[in-house]
Amino acid sequence: MDNKSHKEITSIKDFFQIIKDNRVTFLLLFLLVMIAYGNLARGEFLNMDDEKGILYNPDIGNMGKMFKTGFLYNMELALIYSVFGLEPGAYHVFSVLSHYVNVVLLFLFAYAVFDKQKALIASLLFAVHPLASEAVGWISAMHYLHIVFFTLITMIFHYLFRKSGQRRYYVAEIVIFILSLVLLRNAWVLTLPFSLLVFDQLILNRKFNFKSMLWILPYFIFAAIHAYINLFGGFTARVTDLKQDYYYNPYTATPLLNRTPYIVFTVIKLLISPLALTVYHEGIYISMVSYTAMIAVTLAMVVVILKLYKKASYVAGLILLIFISTLPSFSPVAIAWFIAERYLYLSTMAFSLILAFVIPYLEKYTGIRKFTIYAVALLLAFYTIRTAIRTQDLLSTSNLWHATQKVSPYSFRVYNNLGDVYAREQKYDLAVANFKKSIELDPTYADAVHNLGYVYLQMGDYDNAWKYLEQSYQMNPRLYGATYKMGVIAFYKKDYETAKIYWLKTLELNPGDANAINALNVLRQAVAAEAK
Repeated sequence: MDNKSHKEITSIKDFFQIIKDNRVTFLLLFLLVMIAYGNLARGEFLNMDDEKGILYNPDIGNMGKMFKTGFLYNMELALIYSVFGLEPGAYHVFSVLSHYVNVVLLFLFAYAVFDKQKALIASLLFAVHPLASEAVGWISAMHYLHIVFFTLITMIFHYLFRKSGQRRYYVAEIVIFILSLVLLRNAWVLTLPFSLLVFDQLILNRKFNFKSMLWILPYFIFAAIHAYINLFGGFTARVTDLKQDYYYNPYTATPLLNRTPYIVFTVIKLLISPLALTVYHEGIYISMVSYTAMIAVTLAMVVVILKLYKKASYVAGLILLIFISTLPSFSPVAIAWFIAERYLYLSTMAFSLILAFVIPYLEKYTGIRKFTIYAVALLLAFYTIRTAIRTQDLLSTSNLWHATQKVSPYSFRVYNNLGDVYAREQKYDLAVANFKKSIELDPTYADAVHNLGYVYLQMGDYDNAWKYLEQSYQMNPRLYGATYKMGVIAFYKKDYETAKIYWLKTLELNPGDANAINALNVLRQAVAAEAK
């Protein structure tokens, strides 16, 4: 891997020339992405929002309504549906291709800002790094791919502005950022101004320059306006959802100061050793010794960043980018899980860039000839195999939850999801056992209580079904699924008045609920038939 210098990139035309000169490289990157992620074309919709947001979404075939929402994700779903219908492989392939686009953008970005060698190493490693697999393999996590897409595009235009001094590039980057706010409208897009600030100050300037910071100020102004208009009300809704739908109270969660060492340590561990991958990083017992070690790692990271700022500020900036992507996890009021692998898609990109500096440095330091080639080849082999295995987990709901249970055996959510898998397979005894295990791990988890009641309903055990459904409704008064099923039980027992009460309650909790509306129509017909 050579490191030949190239002329400074100062225009869009120069980027097109890079594309023209590196067509073989882009083909190699495409093949690598397909080898790692190609089996997702056989994937199913997962019961982690894919089914609700796509398979059972009544509006997905209404392109006008989906586009009217203004969300990029909804527009993409509508377009895919218009061509492929509800073929899950098409949605997975679109996600994989979106990842490939980001890999290409990373190459272009790193080529311009650093050099071709760094660009090649970083893009190769990012293409197949296992930690990116959740964001790529889970369709509903696609907006994390969008964040990196807009971040890279914005950084490229900012680079062109800084190098050429042409204001049109600055206008373009601001327009692109505003477009990202409008099309994405989530908390994670607010990380982009921080990413750009670090890029401008530590990677381009390589020192703090308050005058150049003024060019970044509009990003924070527009982000603040966006947060006030689109996210302020959503913050309250998010807190309510976490409390009542996910049984996680942000106000009583582990305080920020206490959870920070765990987040920092886990991010570093996952990037360096992406072996124990799981949807739920929870249910883990942390001893005082382990927690002390996490504090030590966090403090060491702070020291490393401060030291690198003086000697290699661009590397310090890349390290900061790793943690910028997890900023919502550091919110004083916890509005996100402590850690989730999909949060680390941008972190994975930044880590790949760091490796692009570290590996050649080690070759120079050790004097081992072709060390860079051997090291990159070994990492590519390991990453590709691990990613291919992980995408196998993501092919189906059953695969996912069985794999998650092996890595997170003390997560109450895992057993609830496994119970759902067994219930679909009509293995009711196994379903009951897993729902009870979930309740044992967290007796306040109303979803598992509800699902246990539903399994008993499917088994024809109406007494136990009523018992657990009623209990789940008392635990979470927003569980309209419980009220609907209690109405079903009452109807089977010919207690029509009680059935009517619970179905009307279902419509109160979930206006327009099709099941409740149909059930009430059937109820009217049954009452009329008996009256005759």
